[in-house]
Amino acid sequence: MSTTAPSNISLVFLDIDGTLIDSAFKIQEEVRTTIETCSKQGVKFALASGRPLFGAADVLKQLPISAPSVFFSGGLVYDPIRKQTLHQSTLEPEIVRALIDTAHSADIYIELYTVDNYFIEATTDLTALHARYLNRHPECTDLRRLATQDQILKVVMIANGHSEQDKLRELLSSNQHVSCGYASGAGDPDILFANLSSRDANRAATFELVL
Repeated sequence: MSTTAPSNISLVFLDIDGTLIDSAFKIQEEVRTTIETCSKQGVKFALASGRPLFGAADVLKQLPISAPSVFFSGGLVYDPIRKQTLHQSTLEPEIVRALIDTAHSADIYIELYTVDNYFIEATTDLTALHARYLNRHPECTDLRRLATQDQILKVVMIANGHSEQDKLRELLSSNQHVSCGYASGAGDPDILFANLSSRDANRAATFELVL
């Protein structure tokens, strides 16, 4: 990467998994040095990720992220300097409950996300795997009750292996009530994450709030 910032660039959005963080969940020193050098030259950096805010805490500590950033695939715009939420899109409780029922019917692992934490109903091997990405373990709770009692920004379903991945894609193919984005694990190519958020939440739209 070049260590001299082009004069016509004032703001750079950075994804986290597979871009800032490698398969070992580390920020390469060359990447870190380039960002720090460009920041000193006046370039502002922002994050744009499907991760929750708390799942990006280590990145925010390590890098000079100075512009409002996008989390939850557009569900949250947060200013890390002012520590202020600029935009938030949540899922309707009935939509969340329907997604829970869908996951249960197909025996698919599911997580619910609030702005501050994430939740499961039972621990599996996928729980520990995803906790490595987020550097946090989820809380166990009744997900249907949580859907009614708290604001849910994102639902994540996780498939392990090609057959389960195909089942997950088929399961969600006809769902018109949420925005769905798929991502493979940076260090686990057999893992597929389905990130489900409000149709009002998308990165392109939230970029306008930052720009």
